[in-house]
Amino acid sequence: MLANTGLIMQAADERAEAMSMFEAALAGLTATLGPGHPWMLGCALCTTGARNFNGRIADAVELGRDTARRAQRTLGGERPR
Repeated sequence: MLANTGLIMQAADERAEAMSMFEAALAGLTATLGPGHPWMLGCALCTTGARNFNGRIADAVELGRDTARRAQRTLGGERPR
C-alpha cells in the first residue's frame, strides 16, 4: 500500500513524502516477507525508480543490482527479463 501511495505522491510532485513511503514500504516488506519475496522485489524496483527520479543515482544503481541478483536467485536464471 505504501509503495502505491508513494507512486501517487510522486506524480503529485510530493517527492520527499513519496520517497519516505517507498523506503518505509521496502523496509517493512523486507522485514515481514523476507528479501527474496516477489512482492518485496517489486517494491524494490519501485524504490529503485524513485531513487533515480529523485537524483539518488548511485543508491538506485546499488539497489537495482541487488534486486536483480535477488530476483535471479528467487525466480530462477531466466528472470528478470
